[in-house]
Amino acid sequence: MLNLLSDELLRFQFGAKVVAASLPELLAHLVADSVESLPALRPHQKQPLHCFLAQIGALALLAGVETEPPHDAAHWKSLLRGLTPNFANDEPWTLVVDDLSKPAFLQPPVPEGKWEVLKKTEPTPDALDMLVTSKSHDLKSGMMANALPEHWVFALLALQTLQGVLGRGNYGISRMNSGHASRPFVGAKPEAGGWGAHVTRDMRALVLRRARFLEDNPMYPLSGGHALVWLEPWNGETALTPEQLDPYYIEVCRRIRLRRVGNTLSAHRGSSKASRIDMPDALLGATGDPWTPISRGATPKPLTVDGDGFHYKRIVDLIDDGKYRFAPLQVLDDDEAKGGVELVFVVTVRGEGETQGFHERRIHVPPRAVPFFRRTQTDSRLATLGRDRIVNAAALSSKALRPALFTLLQGAPDKLDFKDPKAKGKADVLLARFEQRVDADFFERLFDELTDDPHSAPAQAKRRAWLLELETHARDILAIAESGSPLSFVRRYRARAAAESVLAGAIRNHFKDIVGVAP
Repeated sequence: MLNLLSDELLRFQFGAKVVAASLPELLAHLVADSVESLPALRPHQKQPLHCFLAQIGALALLAGVETEPPHDAAHWKSLLRGLTPNFANDEPWTLVVDDLSKPAFLQPPVPEGKWEVLKKTEPTPDALDMLVTSKSHDLKSGMMANALPEHWVFALLALQTLQGVLGRGNYGISRMNSGHASRPFVGAKPEAGGWGAHVTRDMRALVLRRARFLEDNPMYPLSGGHALVWLEPWNGETALTPEQLDPYYIEVCRRIRLRRVGNTLSAHRGSSKASRIDMPDALLGATGDPWTPISRGATPKPLTVDGDGFHYKRIVDLIDDGKYRFAPLQVLDDDEAKGGVELVFVVTVRGEGETQGFHERRIHVPPRAVPFFRRTQTDSRLATLGRDRIVNAAALSSKALRPALFTLLQGAPDKLDFKDPKAKGKADVLLARFEQRVDADFFERLFDELTDDPHSAPAQAKRRAWLLELETHARDILAIAESGSPLSFVRRYRARAAAESVLAGAIRNHFKDIVGVAP
C-alpha cells in the first residue's frame, strides 16, 4: 500500500535519528515541534509542503469542529479521514489507485476511464516536478532513478500547487498573478521553536481567522465549497469557479495519475483545454492565498517576484501596509508573538518557459518592532524609516560612489562619460557589491532605530552611525576598484586621488543636513 494515512512513507530527522512516519504521525510531530528536517525534501519543495500541511490541518480541524491541533497521530488520522468520508479505502490519500474513476493523492479522477488520455509518461518524480531545467543547470531532471514514494509526494505537491502555464494544454495554478508569474510565500514565524512551530501557528491562525477570511474574500461560499480539489472528476475541459470553492482550497492544476509496474512508479499526465480553476479576470489572481501580499492601488495585484528575489528594497515595500496589503499570515494577532518573530520570504521565480531561481530570506524582528505587524497597528513609522534609509543609501550610491568610480575608471577626465559601456559595466558590478553590503544588515539597523520619538537624540545617533557605516562601505568599494585599476602608475595615482576627492566632496554636500552628519 502507498497510503499516506497509514503507511510510513515520509522520513524526517529527529535528533540523531531519521524516523519514518505516516502523514498523521508527521503532523503530530510537527505540533510537538520535533521535526528538524525532511531528508528527501528539496529546497523549493518546502514551501508547497508547508502550505499543504497548514491548510490540510486547518481544514481537518474545521471539519471536526476543533480549534487546537492535536498531539497524537490517531486523532489526526481521524480528522483527516473526516475530510474524505465517502472513500472507505482512503483513495484520496493513496499514491496509486488503479480505478481511474476514483481520486488518488493530488490526482483527480479521470472520467474517461482510459489511461490512453494521459499520453505523456514521466519515469521519475524530478521529471514531474515544476522546475524547468537545462543541460547547463547544476540541477537536472530525470535523475531520480531509485526514487522513494516520498519523492513522488513532494514532486506532486510542487507541481500541483506551484506550477504555472508551460505550453499549450498545460495550465497553471490559480493562486498567482499570471500564468508566467510565481506563487510567493510571505509569513511570520514565532521566534521560539522550529519548523513545526511555524506550521502549527499557521494552522491555528487559519482556524481562528476563518470568519475574517470569509469576510475579506466574499467570492467564496460560507460553507460547502470544495476544499480538496483533487476529489472532483476532471475531463480537462470543465473548470471550477470561486463560488464552488472553500477559501482554503488545495488545488491541482494538471491531469496526473501515478501507476505502478512491479516496484516502479511512473507518472502519466494529460493536457487540458482549460485551467482547473477559473478565476474571474477582475480578481487578477487575488484569491485570498494566506501567504500572498496584495498591492494597493487602483488595480490591486498579488505580489510577483522577479529574479532579484527579496532584496531590502522589495521587503521595505512588503512591510509597508500603505503599499501592500499584508499577506494574511504575515499579520500577527494581538495575542501572538509576545517575544520576537521571524519574517519568512520564499519564492521559486518562474518565467516564460524557464526557472529564474529559488529565493529564501528570513529576517528577525525584535520585540520592539513586533507591534508594527499586528492587525490593529496604525503606526507607519517603520515603513517611513525604511524608505528614508533607502533614499539615504541610493543618494550615497548614485551621487557619491558612482561618480567616484567613473572618475577612477576613466582616469580622472575633465568630464565624466556615464554612457561609456566599459566603465559602466565595471561600475555596475561594484555598485551591486555596495548594495549587497547595505542589504546585509539593513533590517537589523532599521529595527534598532525604532524608538518612541523618531526625532530623539538616540534615534538620530543611530541613523548617523548607520550613515557612517555606508560611508565606510563606499570607501571600501572604491578601494577594491583601485586595487584592480589597469591604469599606468602615474595616471593611477592621479585617478585615485581625484576619485577619493569626488567621493569625500559628494558625501559632504549630500549628507551634511541629515541627522547631524558634519560637513
